[in-house]
Amino acid sequence: MAQQNQRNKYALQETRLPLIGAMTNRDQSGTKDQRFINIFPETRKVEAIESTKIFLNKRPGLTLYKNYGAGNGRGAAWFRNRFYLAIDGQIWEDSATPTAVITLTDATTKVGMIVANSSSIGDYLFICDGTSGWVINSAGAVTAITDPDFPTPHIPMPTFIDGYILLAKGSDVYNCVLDTPTSWASGEYLSAEMFPDPIVGLARQNNQVVVFGTSSIEFFYDAANTSGSPLNRNESSTIQLGCAFPYAIYQNEKTFIFTAQSESGGRAV
Repeated sequence: MAQQNQRNKYALQETRLPLIGAMTNRDQSGTKDQRFINIFPETRKVEAIESTKIFLNKRPGLTLYKNYGAGNGRGAAWFRNRFYLAIDGQIWEDSATPTAVITLTDATTKVGMIVANSSSIGDYLFICDGTSGWVINSAGAVTAITDPDFPTPHIPMPTFIDGYILLAKGSDVYNCVLDTPTSWASGEYLSAEMFPDPIVGLARQNNQVVVFGTSSIEFFYDAANTSGSPLNRNESSTIQLGCAFPYAIYQNEKTFIFTAQSESGGRAV
């Protein structure tokens, strides 16, 4: 019997080694014994065995899509099931072979792009660079805006409401002719003048156009005016808080986030 116990003492035994150690045993050092590369641990309760297990999940990552060469990205939009990219002084259409479809007037400023709709031309992509504007229709045809009343210079942050493309210039908001983004009339604009601050950007919140000044925010709605701007001011919703910089505005569906400032205080998001 003693001999049997002695043999069992040296028999192979199955030992389960832990896959990972404690999830909090790491600091910024790379010299420790445990290191995760592109994975992260996650604990999950397994009801069937009334226990908690630790799983290693692959971290999401990116792969190279296409190389457009050297240059500064200045804007991007998704239209016609493909990307349109502003790189340096060109707008590239991301077809099977990327193709430059527009030569921009300015090669350094931000480029504004917005998908809009017209009862006459259907869906289209509106592009502006602070000086000039272009329209790409659903067939991919590019039309440069040559109307002398097109607002120049403008803040290349267009927005759209009820068939109108809107652009800001100084303290004014200009609109195109209804459903005709290539046509602009000299008298079709309004002034955001409740407070004496210039406009830094535009956004859209549900059925209102949001006009950001440096120290105030005004809201406008489509009043279907037959002359001048179609918009009227919603006076009761004006905010004495402005936007710190052009392009410091993020729009996502009915929500926008911006870097705010006031004349009496500092800045905040």
